[in-house]
Amino acid sequence: MIKKNDPCVIVTHVSGSRAYGTEREDSDLDIRGIFAAEDKFYRTPFFSLNEIVIESDEDTKLYELNRFMDLCVRQSPNILETLWVDEKSIITSSPEYLFLRKNRGVFSTKQVADRFVGFAMEHMQKINNYSETHDQTPPRQADFISFVRGFSDSGKSHFDINAFAKDHAMVHFGNDIYGVYKAPGTKAITKDGVINKLSKERSSDFQGIPEFMVKYNRSEYERKKAAWSGFWSRTRTVDSTRGLLEQKFGYDTKDGMHLVRILRMGVEFMETGRINVRRPDAAELLEIREHGTLTKEDLERYASVMTDKIMSLKATSRLPDEVDIDRVASLTIALQDMNKKRVNMEKNKSDLSL
Repeated sequence: MIKKNDPCVIVTHVSGSRAYGTEREDSDLDIRGIFAAEDKFYRTPFFSLNEIVIESDEDTKLYELNRFMDLCVRQSPNILETLWVDEKSIITSSPEYLFLRKNRGVFSTKQVADRFVGFAMEHMQKINNYSETHDQTPPRQADFISFVRGFSDSGKSHFDINAFAKDHAMVHFGNDIYGVYKAPGTKAITKDGVINKLSKERSSDFQGIPEFMVKYNRSEYERKKAAWSGFWSRTRTVDSTRGLLEQKFGYDTKDGMHLVRILRMGVEFMETGRINVRRPDAAELLEIREHGTLTKEDLERYASVMTDKIMSLKATSRLPDEVDIDRVASLTIALQDMNKKRVNMEKNKSDLSL
């Protein structure tokens, strides 16, 4: 088990709200970091280790160096934050981390703009999904079934799968495509709106052309079910304050806070090439979360303006279009060599003390 002070650990730091300066008294302590794995994990094809949770800290995650560098190349802003985190948020450091931080500019490219916008739009989507989540009735699979093709007059117009819930069977053809057959005494849809999945043996009873074919839009159902479950979990359990704020302001104000933060960080990055993790506007961001100072409509307008600004800055930016992989490869090898040397020195010291 790796510990924070092991020589293979390159850096550990506080992340999330406590790194941004937007924490509350009940905020989790999130810790992130980097470690270098043993040779067998990156010099042979037989072992793999991308990340670990250390000790007993549920919110502590360390990325293996190769994995971390790969994620940086993919330009994930929340990963790049490790290279820009405020020095006061750093728990343990090393010569390797200082060298990596000194060379962090290798990951500053125009692509980061797209990632910031993408992250922001994920939060905007969650905000827009609020009306789909606050109803106490969960989403039903039946509501995510769409008409594909009919082979008889029934169901060709004004399609509604609920009309065929009784005395019909849905036979899975693959890839969430179903054939709907007449089947007296069988329910295609349960009273809870769930698809009645037939056994393989029962499905084989239905041959020939079905009345019509339908598609179950699984991903959309699962997305809305997850959003609904998350909202009611927060409302009914330990995060009830967040759920109550959602009900009061009509959206998850935490998502609103993150939306504004991410967009501002995106603009700042395109203007300066820096990621300002510690937020100078933390008090304003907390006002959005705690008091809903921006309405849902305000957030939509703000997101539109700031997204346009980020993309405009991207168009005129002097940053490179993409990461120089050769430079990152050389940097990764240098970091591995530095860490291996330090690990061996620590081991020799330990052997001498015995």
